[in-house]
Amino acid sequence: MDLMEILGRGFEVFRAKAFEMIVLTLVPVVVSAILGLAVGITAVGSILVPFMAPGFLILLVLSLVIVFIVSVIVGGPMTKISWDVLEDKESSLSEAWDYLRPKIINLVVLAIVLAVIVGIGLLLLIIPGIVAFTLLCLSVASLVVGGKGVFGSMNESYSLVRENFLEVLAIVIVLIVAFAIASVLNSLIFPLGLLLLLILIPYSFAVFTTVYWELSKGRSK
Repeated sequence: MDLMEILGRGFEVFRAKAFEMIVLTLVPVVVSAILGLAVGITAVGSILVPFMAPGFLILLVLSLVIVFIVSVIVGGPMTKISWDVLEDKESSLSEAWDYLRPKIINLVVLAIVLAVIVGIGLLLLIIPGIVAFTLLCLSVASLVVGGKGVFGSMNESYSLVRENFLEVLAIVIVLIVAFAIASVLNSLIFPLGLLLLLILIPYSFAVFTTVYWELSKGRSK
């Protein structure tokens, strides 16, 4: 599995349905902006009133978890749309939601479970969190288009990634660096950073769907 080929194909998938995917991305971005404002106000309060500091830390962690969960949920239709592009099928936002309606509860549960696992891993000096995320990064695709349940999708993701761990880890690291750059720019040059995040979130789901498409097809041969 070639790194540049996957990243390039993921971009082609994203470009094919950029409007629909960016519209979906507005949901976690708006949620993130609202929670960021709340965290900022609490941060100022914790400086002025020291006993508010624990509240600031709790709100910060909860905000990150909520944004992650919301991103995974809206990533469901992004994954379906990306899969249809890879399969040369016509797809629309409404059709993707209709397709996902029976799976939405499983998708929400998967988002919560992934947030807990990755969150705990990040607390353990970051690297375990990156490893956990890498091993489970195909779970959404497995659930949405692979027909697996919550834990079945996690198991399939682990199995597929384990056989190609270094290649998938390289993809994850590239995306993490891109998100880090976008976050820095967002704090320095707000419109530019926001624009990059609106592209990077759906692009990431397009890339992970492409990886799942490549690996699952390869296994079935």
